[in-house]
Amino acid sequence: MFGLDMIDAFIGLIFVYLTLSLIVTAFGEAIAQAQNLRGDTLKKAVSNLLGEALSKEVYDSHHIQALTTRANKKPPSYIPDRVFSTALVDCLLDGKAQESRANPAKFGTLLESALNKPATDPKLKAALSAFRESSNFNVDTFIVSVNQWFNDAADRLPGNFKRKMSKRLFLIGFLVAAALNANSINMYNQLTDNPELRNEYLTKATELAKEDKAPSLEGICEPGTTCTPSMVAKRQALAVLPLIGWNRNAPPLTRLGGAKIQHKLEYLLMGAYALVGWLLTAAALSLGAPFWFDLLQKLVKVRGSLKPLPSTAAGQPPPGGVTGDVITTGVQVTPTELENFTSFKHASLGFSKINALWLARASDLAYQEKEVVEARLREWGVTGSLHSGGQGTQFITLESPRVMVVAFRGTETGAFEDFITDAKAKLIEPGWTAVTGLEVHTGFHDALESSWSVVEQVLEGAVTADKPIWLCGHSLGGALAVLTAHRLATHGVSVSGGLKKPMLGALYTYGQPRCGNEAFVDELESTIGNRYYRSVNNRDVVPLVPPPISALPYRHTGQVAYFNEFGDFILDPPLWYRALDKLELSTDQVSAKLKETVSDHSMNGYVQLYRKLLP
Repeated sequence: MFGLDMIDAFIGLIFVYLTLSLIVTAFGEAIAQAQNLRGDTLKKAVSNLLGEALSKEVYDSHHIQALTTRANKKPPSYIPDRVFSTALVDCLLDGKAQESRANPAKFGTLLESALNKPATDPKLKAALSAFRESSNFNVDTFIVSVNQWFNDAADRLPGNFKRKMSKRLFLIGFLVAAALNANSINMYNQLTDNPELRNEYLTKATELAKEDKAPSLEGICEPGTTCTPSMVAKRQALAVLPLIGWNRNAPPLTRLGGAKIQHKLEYLLMGAYALVGWLLTAAALSLGAPFWFDLLQKLVKVRGSLKPLPSTAAGQPPPGGVTGDVITTGVQVTPTELENFTSFKHASLGFSKINALWLARASDLAYQEKEVVEARLREWGVTGSLHSGGQGTQFITLESPRVMVVAFRGTETGAFEDFITDAKAKLIEPGWTAVTGLEVHTGFHDALESSWSVVEQVLEGAVTADKPIWLCGHSLGGALAVLTAHRLATHGVSVSGGLKKPMLGALYTYGQPRCGNEAFVDELESTIGNRYYRSVNNRDVVPLVPPPISALPYRHTGQVAYFNEFGDFILDPPLWYRALDKLELSTDQVSAKLKETVSDHSMNGYVQLYRKLLP
């Protein structure tokens, strides 16, 4: 690779450095605040100016104590010059500064007496004596000189603070690089080897370079919220998802095989490779966002003079963004059209936010009474009804001239049968498959089995007419939709001419629990895996159950349609990002976040999230 491609790859890498450096800055600021590094730096500077004894006296004065937080009693990180000079004069004149204002001679005598004390620092004595002479023994003029003297010393504090923080920022940068696997060598290789990825990051970098100033922590967090390090990490990691993170499909360290010494050597080489990449990233991140923003603007300007840069159309997100609709037909809709089922994209088997919204609405409607269901379906311009099976199982159907939708109801509060169904977590082999070792959740299996005759009766017309059947559901309903999809795809339904496998559209679930073991997941993937979309809202706890333990080896499958803490949509994000998104480092917020494990499961919440993504 030569020329512009190398420059483009480097510009993309700078974009990553700039983005991740804000994470380092956020954690650095949090640590500096926790350790009161600025306050300690200021106190040491004051001590250098006044000497230990006088410095302690000034800090103990009521002027400075008024700036100290009662909770931690740590020295203030900022002292106004007027407060400092007033506190200093009061200490030097034994609290007689006010009465000395009208008596310059007395002021000069008291100050000279204070400066002639044996413990007075010689440099301090020389400086204040000069101020006394130049002030003509006027207290207010003297204070103005002290203000300037203090401000001159304070101007050097940022440099001192930056030097103290440099080692900390490098360490934080290394930890961030290792935690996110932000390996500079890997990232550059990906950008050079993948033209599509390179162009995506070049576009992002070009758009960012148009800004007037470097991104800041204040610009990342929502107005009125506390900008915590974890919040910054979640926001910034999202912007560089394709280039960072741990790849669960990566080959093992011992993939070359051979003698034991070869294994150890490979392990060491790969470890050294990762370490070098992380160290390079750590060094880059410690330089800070302003450095990389300035370099990015200069490099983008040079790049633009060589060849026109890619640009983003007005109102459109950059390539790879998480806010664009993913619709295979590329058809746009109006808010009015979204209120009628004719906007459903029956031919779009790829993920569609329009279809996700309609199937979410259907899954939400499945919780209503029959009269409400049928009235709402008429409003949507479709036919259908509510159907009941065994063990409290219910589902609704929506039918248009081109498609049938089946939406299963989830667990209802107060419905004892539903809780019994959920609790039967033992794995069993379903009767509709001959695959050895394929097992599913007992409760979900029994609920579907007890209702299957009703399901077959409802589906017979659509199956006979070869009308595509789309399946969806929330919570328990999502699990029933998954088992139904598997049974229809592998076994079929009974019609007048015998068993027949229907035309399946796509499968969308919301807050769905795990349904079966690895063999079940494998067969589901081989049949409808590319048409199965599993929506998960941030801390929704239901997708985490049943837990995949050795006694109950449950597994998940399907493409994850994920909503993060900020309501951003990401299709199939890696597991490490979802774990990061659930992380909460603030102890003050733990209780509220635990409550979200329940509130994030709301079906209406899923409907609202998808609705916000569309016009």
